[in-house]
Amino acid sequence: VLNVVHSTCNSLEMNPRIAIELERLILENNNVNILQSDYRECNMRSSTSTAKKFAWTCVEGTKNGWAAVSSFFESKITLDQFIRELDDCFTNEDCYYSLNYIAVQKDF
Repeated sequence: VLNVVHSTCNSLEMNPRIAIELERLILENNNVNILQSDYRECNMRSSTSTAKKFAWTCVEGTKNGWAAVSSFFESKITLDQFIRELDDCFTNEDCYYSLNYIAVQKDF
């Protein structure tokens, strides 16, 4: 799943690791103050409300980006098949969703 997400982001000229790079760039800038920076990880198998929300986001994101994502598969899997496999992965395997975020304030 991670490879598909990264490949999709790259094909759309998006950076899936932008928060990590932004934090580094901000640290190099003297007139910006980092208010908060954090990394969060969620085991999708945990059945918590957070895991369920992340799973829903992944499924909806897959549906919306299927045209770009489907070309990365060697086999001709359908959207419905992929969603079933994705859901099976979330419920039966340790599948982690991780996020980085950063909040900054410009010094005056």
